Amino acid sequence: MVHFTPRRMVHFTPRRMVHFTPRRMVHFTPRRMVHFTPRRMVHFTPRRMVHFTPRRMVHFTPRRMVHFTPRHMVHFTPRRMVHFTPRRMVHFTPRRMVHFTPRRMVHFTPRRMVHFTPRRMVHFTPRRMVHFTPRRMVHFIPRRMVHFTPRRMVHFTPRRMVHFTPRRMVHFTPRRMVHFTPRRMVHFTPRRMVHFTPRRMVHFTHGAWFTLPHGAWFTSPHGAWSDNKVTVHFFNRDGEKITVKGACEGTLACSTCHLIFEEETYKSLGPVTDEEMDMLDLAYGLSDTSRLGCQICLTKRMEGMVARVPESVADIRQSQDGS
Repeated sequence: MVHFTPRRMVHFTPRRMVHFTPRRMVHFTPRRMVHFTPRRMVHFTPRRMVHFTPRRMVHFTPRRMVHFTPRHMVHFTPRRMVHFTPRRMVHFTPRRMVHFTPRRMVHFTPRRMVHFTPRRMVHFTPRRMVHFTPRRMVHFIPRRMVHFTPRRMVHFTPRRMVHFTPRRMVHFTPRRMVHFTPRRMVHFTPRRMVHFTPRRMVHFTHGAWFTLPHGAWFTSPHGAWSDNKVTVHFFNRDGEKITVKGACEGTLACSTCHLIFEEETYKSLGPVTDEEMDMLDLAYGLSDTSRLGCQICLTKRMEGMVARVPESVADIRQSQDGS
């Protein structure tokens, strides 16, 4: 059956109906409906709807929607959204977002972000950041930073910095710097510098310079420093004159050079540092005038000074040697 009027025509059959007007056409069947106008076409079925215009197409189903234009495509589902353009793709889900471009990829989750480019990768979490390039890796956490390259590693914390290379290690803290190489170790503090090699140890303080054979203490200087020689006498409990040696060679790591001075001499030796007090707490026979011999800066006015050696010392070497 066909129905005409000046402004429309309707065509009926048992399986379809078509409705024409000057501005649109609508086509119905039991399973679909299609609507045409000069600027759009809409196609409906029980499971989808498709909408076309000269500049876009939108496709709807119960589980997704896809939107196309000449410059992008957006795909929506209940669990994700993907956005494509000629220069990027962005993928969203409830737990992550991934952003791709020709030169980088960025991955976000609630607990981390990872950024990739052809020349670097950066990984962020609430507790750390790691930065990788072909030539280095830098690792940051709230209290430290570690920097790696093929030739060195540098470790920073609020209280120290350690620098490693294949040939040396340097350790810095606010109160000291220690420099190690295969052939020497140099230890600096505000009050002294100690230089160790396989053949000798040199100890510098504010008022004295000692060049010592390896393992010996209070050996008199020679050559150019003979004029600065200072003589110190050491006596044991029996009044015998003895020689004093230290196990740690002046690095303030033991109490084997524990000495006891007379009251007047003790007052002229200068202040005691906290580090020395910590070592003295480990010494046997501690008294009010005890000092560590390696921490005393010798001057000419100390010529002939007398120091008493305690009855015993805390030296692990004695138990090992059986003496």
